[in-house]
Amino acid sequence: MGGAHDFITRLPESYDTYLDRPGMVRDVYSGLPEGTKTIFGQVQRIALSRTFMRSLVDSQSAIGLLLFDEPSASLDPAAEHDLFERLRQLRGQKTMIFSSHRFGNLTRHADLILYMDDSAIVEEGSHNDLVNKGGEYARIWNLQAQAFLS
Repeated sequence: MGGAHDFITRLPESYDTYLDRPGMVRDVYSGLPEGTKTIFGQVQRIALSRTFMRSLVDSQSAIGLLLFDEPSASLDPAAEHDLFERLRQLRGQKTMIFSSHRFGNLTRHADLILYMDDSAIVEEGSHNDLVNKGGEYARIWNLQAQAFLS
């Protein structure tokens, strides 16, 4: 569900491929074969897949809060759309908190948006409330929307 399956099946050993490890833990795993290099978007998809797996496979899971920091930062528009559709399906009774500079798929479906500037909350509300208010959130929303309309 995190979008990793397609690229994993193209790896040399598919799901059995060792992946490159971050420098800070490389010494701990020095006995393992050298890992295959991955790009950040692939690493991000693996992390998201693990989140989905943990949340869906373990029906007794006590996971009630999921935090996402720029989850779509290195995803193309189609992958971003798919990701947020999956997250909406997964949500159920879970609380999900996102930090993001991108508006769009995410903000339209949020129950509550906290718009921050210089580490302070300056506006809060639903997407429609904030757009209708015409404040800074609306200005940035319209600025990003213009990129697709021009």
